[in-house]
Amino acid sequence: MTSEAPTPEAVDSFRSKLRAGDMVGAFWTIKQLRPEDAAMMMLRAGFGVAYDHKRNIKHFWTRTQADIVEACRRNTDGYGLRGKDV
Repeated sequence: MTSEAPTPEAVDSFRSKLRAGDMVGAFWTIKQLRPEDAAMMMLRAGFGVAYDHKRNIKHFWTRTQADIVEACRRNTDGYGLRGKDV
């Protein structure tokens, strides 16, 4: 796992994987990050995120997984799932 916050380039790469429907690539990218950084990546990619480091992290990863699957199925990112333009 990396301990650096996601760079704009990393966020763009993650969003490109989502829009291409590359579920494996998107999951690999997000799982390389600490939960705090993964939450930031998801936020910057347009997803709604509920993350509290004091609570059970399982809920965060379950929600993140569902969001990534849905975005890849629709070939969009979090903004597209919400119906907003980037």
